Amino acid sequence: GALLKGFTKLLSKETEIPVFLADDPLTCVARGTGHALEEMDKLADVLITNEGPGFKH
Repeated sequence: GALLKGFTKLLSKETEIPVFLADDPLTCVARGTGHALEEMDKLADVLITNEGPGFKH
């Protein structure tokens, strides 16, 4: 949605929260996922898994 013209302004207006567009919105999710995979040991406590209480198969 970040590439939709006027979307960041609309989202900011409707939520009353500042919204910033990523420098490279086409690849930011892929790059972020790559960083997360490289740092899995450091992120283990905050990652959501399919195990534990509340998870339903």
